[in-house]
Amino acid sequence: MDAISFVLGVQSRHLRSTKLTDLVFRADGDQPGRRRASVKLVYEVAAREVEGVPEGGEISFGRTISASGAGSYRLNGREVSWDVYDKQLRAIGVLVKARNFLVFQVR
Repeated sequence: MDAISFVLGVQSRHLRSTKLTDLVFRADGDQPGRRRASVKLVYEVAAREVEGVPEGGEISFGRTISASGAGSYRLNGREVSWDVYDKQLRAIGVLVKARNFLVFQVR
């Protein structure tokens, strides 16, 4: 759930860490400048769901954070701003700013 939350733009204070750099794996001997964490989510579009995207088409969402704290968002492999990213999420009904937009369920 942390990976899904991360790629959907949830802030670190709502994850199990105090800062996003805590999500970057730290192995002994790794060079700090080369480490990063990233998640990619591929969404399949339904009929007439997103203007300009055919039924069965895909939208890929990606988010990366480096060990130094630099982060980025990607839509279909292209780096975009948070505003553009959030607009595309809203187009498929994901309202990140709405309280409890993700429902965590454990069986």
